[in-house]
Amino acid sequence: MEINFERPFKFKLDVIEIDERTPAFQVEINIHIDQCTNKYNYTGEVWIEYNEWDRFINSLKNDTNKIVYLQSISNNLMLSIETADTSASFKLMISKIDTSKNSLLIEQKSIIDVDTYSLLKSKFIEFPVWW
Repeated sequence: MEINFERPFKFKLDVIEIDERTPAFQVEINIHIDQCTNKYNYTGEVWIEYNEWDRFINSLKNDTNKIVYLQSISNNLMLSIETADTSASFKLMISKIDTSKNSLLIEQKSIIDVDTYSLLKSKFIEFPVWW
């Protein structure tokens, strides 16, 4: 089960493990961003709780919410979509700290048009859940 889209940047979220005890699922995230003359690639894994996913989807369905977000269990991934009257933005933040206290922070914010917003919204809402 996966989510793929090409705009505002290449993004793939793929379920790789399910833990019914937590209850949560692990996803692999692949991102490729071409911005100006730079290219950024990221691949990583995060855990997302079922109820966090449900809250995110319900917020997306409720058009009165101006900011909706999805956060991983360890808070190292945050995805948000912010809407205004005539525009929207898609923001992705990834942070990692290893055992030696080395850290990585990636943040991408893209202004998106109505068509891209509708596409992103439908990709997440149509993602099949098993719980």
